[in-house]
Amino acid sequence: KQAISCRRRFIVLDPCDRGVIVKNDDLTGVILAGGKSERFGSNKAFVRFQGRRFIDQTLAVLKELFSKLLIVTNSPEKYHNLPAMILTDEVPLQGPMGGILTALRSVKTDGIFVVACDLPLLTRKVVQNLIRRDDGSDLVLYHHNKGLEPLCAIYRKSLLPLLKTRIRNGRLDLHSLADEATRVKKVPLPKRDEKTLLNVNRPEDLKL
Repeated sequence: KQAISCRRRFIVLDPCDRGVIVKNDDLTGVILAGGKSERFGSNKAFVRFQGRRFIDQTLAVLKELFSKLLIVTNSPEKYHNLPAMILTDEVPLQGPMGGILTALRSVKTDGIFVVACDLPLLTRKVVQNLIRRDDGSDLVLYHHNKGLEPLCAIYRKSLLPLLKTRIRNGRLDLHSLADEATRVKKVPLPKRDEKTLLNVNRPEDLKL
C-alpha cells in the first residue's frame, strides 16, 4: 500500500481493490454497544456471523478508516480486550442518543462517525462513501425509500445542546433529530448497498 499525507487526513491507495481508503483524523469512529439486546436474548455484539463476531467485523471496517476508535457501552468489562477506547454511558438507558452524547462529550475531534454494533454486513465502501460526501454539516446520514439511517451517520459537537435538551425531555428518537438539527445532509444510499445496513434484532433476523 502506498500512503500519501493530505491535510489532517491520511489517504491510502489500495491496489487490491483500486479504491482509496481515507484514514480520517477529523472524525472518531464510534461503535454503540449499549443496548440490552432484550429481543435477541443475548449480547448482540458477541454473536457470530460467518465465523466472526459482530463487534470484530465492525472494528475491522472502522480501523481501516479512522485513526481513533471508541466503543460506548453499559458493560465496559466485556470489551476491555478490544482495540478501541471504551466509554460507559454518562446517563444509562437513554438509547443510542445517550451513547452519541457520551461520545461527543468525550472525543477531541469535532465530530464522530457512529455505527451500531449489530450490522454484520457493514462494508468499508458504505462508510467510506458517507465520509466522502461529508460537507461539515451537523448531521450527515444516509436515506433511502424506507427512511433515514441514523446509526450509520456523522454527528458533530454542534449538536450537543440539542441532544441534551431532547434527552432531558425524554425525546430519544434519532430519526426526528434530523428534523430539528440546523444543518443536515441526507446522502442517497444506493439500492445495491441497502442490505449492508440491515440490523439484527431477533434470532430470526440472523437466520434471514
